[in-house]
Amino acid sequence: MQEKGNGKLFAVLGVGFLLLIIACYIGWKVSHGDATGSDSAAGKGGSEILSNAPVLRVFGTNKPGVAAEIPPGLRPTRLPEWREKMDDILTAEGVSEEKKAEQLAAMIPGQPPEVQNEAAREMSLILSDTNYMPAAKLLLSPGTPTNVFNQLFQEFVIRGNGLKLPLFLDLAQTKDHFYRENAKEVLKTYLKQDYGDRWDLWQTGVNNYLDMTQNGIRASTFAPKPQP
Repeated sequence: MQEKGNGKLFAVLGVGFLLLIIACYIGWKVSHGDATGSDSAAGKGGSEILSNAPVLRVFGTNKPGVAAEIPPGLRPTRLPEWREKMDDILTAEGVSEEKKAEQLAAMIPGQPPEVQNEAAREMSLILSDTNYMPAAKLLLSPGTPTNVFNQLFQEFVIRGNGLKLPLFLDLAQTKDHFYRENAKEVLKTYLKQDYGDRWDLWQTGVNNYLDMTQNGIRASTFAPKPQP
């Protein structure tokens, strides 16, 4: 009985060992076949795949490389002609800020409001209180488009009184200017006086106000002088 039990045990162990060998062999064949197939594909079609891959230039370099297409929002676009001209004026070397402002002002007539407003805005940015004449001419001219006047005016009103009050006085004296009465009201607020049409008294009042407040720039008219 003991011999029969041992025989069955050896038989079971032998069958298990045989199954283990078969499983290992099958696993080896499968893994070897996959590797061979992959190598074969790379050998036969790999060069074809690589040769057909999209090769793009890496942005900012001359080196070729595989890269995704540049999104539309990042693609360089050409600036409008008026913007390029404006940038050329602003970046010109050896040209005074006042001269640049005059060139910007020359771009305004006949242009769309977008261009006019941008030219006026750039003028306001580059002009100081002491070289404000190009902007002052536009503010004082009755023919200046309203949008240009407003663009200049919103920056002008935060300037120093030494620039503002003389120009308000000139606006109040400029015939047919739509802002004439408003300018006189501004002067009344500052001087606490109403001199009517006595422009000499308005001028004296402005001078005295600036002297008392020690505002720096003495009053000087921006209005065109009458021709003899």
